[in-house]
Amino acid sequence: MRKKGRRGRIVGPRICFLDLESTGIEADVAMLTAVGLVEEGGRFIFLPVKKPEEERHVIRETIKLLERYDIVFTWRGKDFDIPFLISRALKHRIDPTPLMRIMHVDLAEFARNVLKLSKNNLYTTSRFLGVRKDTTLEGSDMPQKYLQSLTGKGGAWSSIRRHCHDDLKTLQAVYERLKPLLRVARPELAL
Repeated sequence: MRKKGRRGRIVGPRICFLDLESTGIEADVAMLTAVGLVEEGGRFIFLPVKKPEEERHVIRETIKLLERYDIVFTWRGKDFDIPFLISRALKHRIDPTPLMRIMHVDLAEFARNVLKLSKNNLYTTSRFLGVRKDTTLEGSDMPQKYLQSLTGKGGAWSSIRRHCHDDLKTLQAVYERLKPLLRVARPELAL
């Protein structure tokens, strides 16, 4: 995955961090409400599904975006984000196979395998590693916030965006703390 840059220098893989927001965790009874993505350099991309009929468009855009990266990092993405996105793409008759080609690293799975913590959630892991995490909003609050956004209640979208961005900033900071271990355990990532 390493390539030579413009001046012949070796550059690492293009990586991003992905987080989905949805109305639930099962793709047959829930829908995507927002996609957040942070590039390694820190740029935040937020794709909201402002109306249910926009879900198809956001899924297409998300797949196109993810194809730009060599590695996608998630927290519990192996169990939720990627399968949910694949399922919703199939629902909308969108080809999900590009999602199967992307190298994906689930940092929750990695942390569970290398750390011995009381819980394997992002909050516990980040707190243990000295990474600050905002807990004023949880993922379980997002379905209600989405309903509020559909009825025009002020501040709902900014709450969803803020929560998603915080999760991604936290995920990226946890990645930075675990990166030395990832380099040893997963040398093929060329981090």
